[in-house]
Amino acid sequence: MSSQCAQRFRKTSFSTYLIAISILTCWNLVGFLILQNHYSGEQRWTFNFFTEYNQVSQFTSPGHQPGLLKNQTERRPLIITKQDLETFQYSTFIFNVSKGRLDSSKRYTIHDFVVNRTDCSHSSYSDSICLATQGSVDRLYWLVDVAGAWEGDISVSVFVPDVEFSVAKVYISFLRHCFVNVKCHVSFHIVYPTHMPPLITSDAPTLNKLTCKAYKEVLEGLLKERPDKFVKWRNKLLYPQNHMRNVARDGCHTDYHLLTDIDILPVPGLAGDLQKFLKKQNRTSSNKIAYVLPTYEVSATVSLPTNKQTILQLVSKGQARPFHQVVFVHNQYATNHSLWEKLPESKVLRAAYPITKYEFFYEPFYVSKMDIPRHDERFIGYGFTRNTQVFEMIMAGYQFQVLDPVFAVHCGLQTRRGRSVWRERQNVINRKLFLRFKKDIIRKYSKQP
Repeated sequence: MSSQCAQRFRKTSFSTYLIAISILTCWNLVGFLILQNHYSGEQRWTFNFFTEYNQVSQFTSPGHQPGLLKNQTERRPLIITKQDLETFQYSTFIFNVSKGRLDSSKRYTIHDFVVNRTDCSHSSYSDSICLATQGSVDRLYWLVDVAGAWEGDISVSVFVPDVEFSVAKVYISFLRHCFVNVKCHVSFHIVYPTHMPPLITSDAPTLNKLTCKAYKEVLEGLLKERPDKFVKWRNKLLYPQNHMRNVARDGCHTDYHLLTDIDILPVPGLAGDLQKFLKKQNRTSSNKIAYVLPTYEVSATVSLPTNKQTILQLVSKGQARPFHQVVFVHNQYATNHSLWEKLPESKVLRAAYPITKYEFFYEPFYVSKMDIPRHDERFIGYGFTRNTQVFEMIMAGYQFQVLDPVFAVHCGLQTRRGRSVWRERQNVINRKLFLRFKKDIIRKYSKQP
């Protein structure tokens, strides 16, 4: 079930689709009559849904599709009317535009738990730790991989200005239908600019079919429905990262949380390992400890690693390296990946060593209790977002310890050439805000950094 980062799915050919329709017609006269009605001009939308699949990681055997069973059976193609589609979406979403809460600046409106996870019968590690993550609508396809690896509660905040609310509504419903991991583990919250609330529309997407295997292509098709004028405006809109992180964290009703970005994938089995580890720590450790998850970026040409041995092999071949090592080395430098890679093999999750050389700009992905300092919401866009929160943790007396042998990965090796100019512009703005933030933190904790 390994996951290739590049083009992972083959599109169903038109001829195969016609054969499937022909077989369906022969099998069921009612289906034939429905199809006849469809072609006669009544407005309908065709969806090719698959059965819901049991929880399974995409990392364990080559050639396997993320989130799907080895011996899956496909449902017959369904013809779903506009009314059916609306019922399907609204049975999932709990949303009232007047019920949202405002952030402290009143610039953003927040709706918590617009979609709550379904209480499924299979086991979950959600009683002690929750994965909190966030992203814009165009990144939601990563949830298939995240939910395939993390066997516990997941709290996701999604940024949905204007027409992107409708895209999110359709796509989240689609993911919940196709992937049981998403349905049973993931809760969704939405955030949008107060001056640009969701555009509520009953229009159905014009895609010819929604196919579970091609879940990324489905999202790309839905995004193409957005008007050009909106896309132009949207591309200039600042993304409120720290708001999103706080909302995602607030959606975790557990003792601990792991806060990540939506394209950071935990190694399979991490939730269960952390469950056992944290129970022991509760009896012996201080509350002011955060446990760092070493994070690597992996070449898009290889399968994602499933254990420490495989990540070390990729590092030795130049196919994996510490996250942000090339584009901004200070991002993960204090984790000391070189030391982590030399540690003797351990079959039990442990806190291997403390962070002893903290420096500003450090942005680890870590596990902590829920009462840590929040992300400062004056920083909007890119730059001075996660590192300012870590800076306050250091000022508040928190210690960071590095976990072994677990880790997380980002798909694709990053280069400076791929970094957008607008990131640096936003960095400049937030750098000025940092001067005031630093003074506030020094005053709050009555000490110099």
